[in-house]
Amino acid sequence: MIEIAGLLASVIIPAIGGIVWLVRLEGRINSNKQTIAEVQKDQEDLRAQVRLDLAAITARADAEAAAHNQTTIALVRVQEQLKYLTDMIERLVGSPRARGRQPVDQ
Repeated sequence: MIEIAGLLASVIIPAIGGIVWLVRLEGRINSNKQTIAEVQKDQEDLRAQVRLDLAAITARADAEAAAHNQTTIALVRVQEQLKYLTDMIERLVGSPRARGRQPVDQ
């Protein structure tokens, strides 16, 4: 009888230890699954925020480029007007550059 009790104890105690180990392992697995899900959600949130930030930066860069193009066009127009006015003044006053040109009738 004692031999059977000793045999049962030597089988039951490790079996209980194995069950406890499996329960703890299952708890860790569930905890890891939850952590992975939270990290994936955070990652998606960050991706969405990066997309929004990138869209805002792109829009701002496009606006800056458009403003630069408008400034360049305006500068060319001013240069053309300045050349036209300079030519008119030289015709009216008569400068060495205007030799050979006819004076403007007044």
